[in-house]
Amino acid sequence: MSATKDLVDMIDIAATECLNEGNGREWANAIKQGYREDAGLYLGSDPECDEQLLIKVAFNQLVKLSGIVVRAKGVSETQGPKKIKLYINQPAMDFSNTKKLPVAQELNLESSQLEEGAVIPLNFTKFQKVGGLCIFVQSNQSDEEVTRIDKIAFIGEGAQVSSGELKKAEARKPSAFFAAEDVLRPLLTPPRDSRDDAAGEKELVFLPARRESAVPRTTSSIPLDWTADV
Repeated sequence: MSATKDLVDMIDIAATECLNEGNGREWANAIKQGYREDAGLYLGSDPECDEQLLIKVAFNQLVKLSGIVVRAKGVSETQGPKKIKLYINQPAMDFSNTKKLPVAQELNLESSQLEEGAVIPLNFTKFQKVGGLCIFVQSNQSDEEVTRIDKIAFIGEGAQVSSGELKKAEARKPSAFFAAEDVLRPLLTPPRDSRDDAAGEKELVFLPARRESAVPRTTSSIPLDWTADV
């Protein structure tokens, strides 16, 4: 199979998201079929925050990536992304750990690449078993407050997976998604508080679990393939 196919049909729309996107300027405008071809739609960062974006793309099967397209034409060009970092199979990623997790590849985009929507080659050997790709847009072309992207496309092919690899992924799924002990323990064990009883001794009182301890919303809707080894 050729490694030059647009993988738009392999994107898991329900499990894909973007952090710091602006209201009405969601990730689907740049990635979803039909939306990304509409000149009036684009993905934009929140103008009340900053220019950075963290796009977390999930695929509905393991894929091999050979290239990526990032387009920002016309008025979008000066606000188009400049420095981008790519991370493989990190479904729980957020802005706080962009410096801690391993970067698969770093891109420094030129305005001409954005204008043409050229295919930017990736290190094919590093992108062999991709269940999800996190795209961290660190800066834009003109250091403006808002980053705009008209289109993102992923070039590659589906990856062949053995039955042994599928069983391994299934076994790893709970810890890969939730870091089971750290995330689930607050839900299963209510917090305790100590109060003095009438006899002057400490009494353990169970308090209701706090809502902020809830499991992140990226749960089972994210494909099993995110757990693959890289």
